[in-house]
Amino acid sequence: MKMIVEVIGKVEQGYSNPYECLDEDGNSFIVKGLPRSSQINEWICANLATAFGLPIAEYELVEIPEELYFELDFDTQFDLGCGPIFGSKKIQLAQWFEPKTMQHIVTEEEKLKIFLFDYWVKNADRNSDNTNLLVSDKRIRVIDHNNAFDKKYTRDDVLNHLFYDQINKKWLNDLVFRADFIGQIEDILLNLNNIIGSLPEEWQYSDSPINTLKADVDLVAIENTLSRYTDDDFWFFV
Repeated sequence: MKMIVEVIGKVEQGYSNPYECLDEDGNSFIVKGLPRSSQINEWICANLATAFGLPIAEYELVEIPEELYFELDFDTQFDLGCGPIFGSKKIQLAQWFEPKTMQHIVTEEEKLKIFLFDYWVKNADRNSDNTNLLVSDKRIRVIDHNNAFDKKYTRDDVLNHLFYDQINKKWLNDLVFRADFIGQIEDILLNLNNIIGSLPEEWQYSDSPINTLKADVDLVAIENTLSRYTDDDFWFFV
């Protein structure tokens, strides 16, 4: 696991207050710290998105060592915590995806896959106000799943998705397409236990770096969300 050696500061854009950091090799990472639920959502969704074939930004676990942690100001300590954190490699010269001017960059297949993935993981955090897509070299990169597995996810969140009005709904009603989607999900979920097993032990606790208070994380609810594709009404809401 790569060590973070410098915290440059908060990234100005983005609602989740990530930080830009440098690792020991001089690589720039955009990192997500506390709460633990945010980190866990990011790690699980990043692995699922990779298996699903989404163009997600490169990611890995990086570590904030204690010696660096204790040099940080209180607010940064509170935001990031200590130990392993979720990091996305910074995409140089990237722009935020602008729905009004950049629709041509995203293929119809990508729009459909991004919508279905967000629906599957109950991610309401990709809409016209907050796209959570980056553009570099005329290609998109999917980022930010810290608010996935939303227990308050509703039909309105489905309708407000960035790409809902642009996808061809005929695919959602096509039985062969549905069967292919379900088969892909089932294959991906064969690795879910390994993904969960790869979560850092420190993420069980909310009081980094002391690690005595159990974090409020509901892995059962996450697993239940991911198994919704077997419900009769899964396709009804799209």
